[in-house]
Amino acid sequence: MSVDARTCKHLKQVLGEDFEKTRISSVGRDSKGSDTGGNGNGAVGSGKGDANGKKRKAESEKRDQSPKKQPRNGTPLKPLIAPDDEETTAEEHASDDPLSCINGIKRTTPYCTLLMVASVLLSIDEIREIKSSTSDTRYTIKRVDNHYYCTCPSWRNQSGPVDSKTCKHLRSLLGDLYESARTSSVPKPASASKPTSKGIGLLLAEKWDMNSDPTGYWLSEKLDGVRALWDGKAFLSREGNRFFAPDWFTRDLPDVKLDGELYCGRGCFQDTVSIVRTSLALGAEGERWKKVTYQVFDIVDLETPFEERIAQLQRLFATNPSWISVLDHEKCRSRDHLKQKLESVMTERGEGLMLREPKSLYIPSRSKTLYKVQSPPFRLEMGYNLILR
Repeated sequence: MSVDARTCKHLKQVLGEDFEKTRISSVGRDSKGSDTGGNGNGAVGSGKGDANGKKRKAESEKRDQSPKKQPRNGTPLKPLIAPDDEETTAEEHASDDPLSCINGIKRTTPYCTLLMVASVLLSIDEIREIKSSTSDTRYTIKRVDNHYYCTCPSWRNQSGPVDSKTCKHLRSLLGDLYESARTSSVPKPASASKPTSKGIGLLLAEKWDMNSDPTGYWLSEKLDGVRALWDGKAFLSREGNRFFAPDWFTRDLPDVKLDGELYCGRGCFQDTVSIVRTSLALGAEGERWKKVTYQVFDIVDLETPFEERIAQLQRLFATNPSWISVLDHEKCRSRDHLKQKLESVMTERGEGLMLREPKSLYIPSRSKTLYKVQSPPFRLEMGYNLILR
């Protein structure tokens, strides 16, 4: 049997079973004889063997010169791609999908070429389950926009942008060469600050007690985004990890520590996470960051009452670009006002409300100067009861 007609379970595992079936079925096999040109008894060089070899060679040359057999539907058969055709084929199979080709290592659907590394190209939001090699645990692999994630501890415990993470389960599914090329292609801009085990100090909210009177508190919407500290040079998460924003997004931000939220809109939390936690979003001059706004709601290092800090923010961003906003606050007039405002926000797919104590200072820890108010997905007979979480 010719070498290009051979396969095994290992090749099928790496290249894909459908791909291998297609590849070997496309190889023209001679139903009789062997590669050696010997006779059935293994004699090589005998007159009969030489005659059989010449006959097979003549038949092979005749087949090569004859018109190619076409399938019944009239569509020409496509041979495996020779090295000279590689450039043309790459153009024919070009895709807008950023994960279809990484530095020349391609993830392709079956029935493509042997020169491409044949494996799985997951569609966006597609999920696969994979079993642990050391236990009965099953992990979930999912493609989210331009990156993959795995629920295994190895993937979850890695630091850095999510599109730079990989694990043995992703390598098993997508291919080791592809994963090495994908993760090494992720831009690694220098971090403005190093993550710390304790994270960074931000003001965190307590739960609001509905037996308390909210009158006089500052009321604002609780945003369904990603909390982000601007340290004067870069955006940082609560854990101290950097968000890789493009230069045009940050160029108008001052050299002042700001507390705020990276936000794509109501109900778009997953979109926000996908953009701000990946570095591939920097491609094409950060095109995907055009969906994001930075909603600023406090100044961290200014030791003045909340009202003065908000006034300072409004002065700083009097002529701010469209993607930077100072979050709106209004005085809460009563319990009924709080309930009405909450119902309005929840009807519009919002997450809830925040209450800020008037004249409060910025405390970089959990504090009773800031409260969150959220509602349950149900109503009780006594009215729209608020449950806090």
